[in-house]
Amino acid sequence: LSAVRRLVLALCLASLTFSAWGAVAQTLHDGLFYVEYPEGEHQTAVVTLENLQRIAAAWRHRLDPGEAPILVRICASQGDFAANAGFWPPAEVGGVAHSEEGRIVLRTPSQLPNPGLYDGMVRHELIHVLLARNTSLEHLPRWLNEGTAMHISGEHRWNTSFHVARMYLSGRLYTYDDLMLDFSMVKGERPFGDLYAQSLSMTAFLYDRLGEETFWSLLYSLRDKDFSGALGEIAGMSPHEFWTAWYRSLWKVAVISAVMSGFGIFDFMALLVIVGYFRRRHHNRKVLARWELEEAEEPPMMAAWELEGGSEYPWEMDDEEDP
Repeated sequence: LSAVRRLVLALCLASLTFSAWGAVAQTLHDGLFYVEYPEGEHQTAVVTLENLQRIAAAWRHRLDPGEAPILVRICASQGDFAANAGFWPPAEVGGVAHSEEGRIVLRTPSQLPNPGLYDGMVRHELIHVLLARNTSLEHLPRWLNEGTAMHISGEHRWNTSFHVARMYLSGRLYTYDDLMLDFSMVKGERPFGDLYAQSLSMTAFLYDRLGEETFWSLLYSLRDKDFSGALGEIAGMSPHEFWTAWYRSLWKVAVISAVMSGFGIFDFMALLVIVGYFRRRHHNRKVLARWELEEAEEPPMMAAWELEGGSEYPWEMDDEEDP
């Protein structure tokens, strides 16, 4: 039955593809970019082409676009979009990048729940193509791919902080293994949600921790190394150690988000308890580390009675009691 359904879906998509190609009115071309658009969407195509050129020029020093063309298809309908995307996406998905093919599929702004997000979506999908041309997608984790695309395109910055703070306080964060597993099940783009919020937060943390130059060195090293090996070589930590460091930094995100969003006094007091816990834990760790260092530097002093296995000598107790 599943095979029959797949066949029917393939035939439907093939039929939609045939009719969709017939709906293309014109193509704008400049340099590497070819923007195909339906009738009535000329201005959308012009804005799209300008946006593509702007982001490619701004990031050419980091993400060389190469010489292969990049084809962008603006779709007039849900069927047109599904046919060119290669699967039937939910209505909230506005763009899909077939990165290794250099092909981007977009809805028109009028089809989006928020047309104002169109420009950011164009930038996001182009970054996916550019990342594929400068790294190996086989080695680039999906969370880092999505996080970098969002980081560069400037999407969801404040949304991410609030979203991740809620995930942190409610215990909904993905472990590193769960994040990798869940992203492996994602086909195409998905609406901004827990997976994408955590991915952007982790990417921004990695960027800040490594610094700009080292962050890009890490990405370039993924041309011929897997992420675990590259992270260990460049940052001196494993993916799980990185995740732990990111997780420990989130109490600050939670506090800032609470202040910015106007939490009630009860919620804010709960956050102060969390902050107090982490501060005490940090202080206790510093004390323990100092004790360990002192013990390592100074040989232990042992009394004669300790060496002989007996009790303290009476004169030792007397001396301790004298002022």
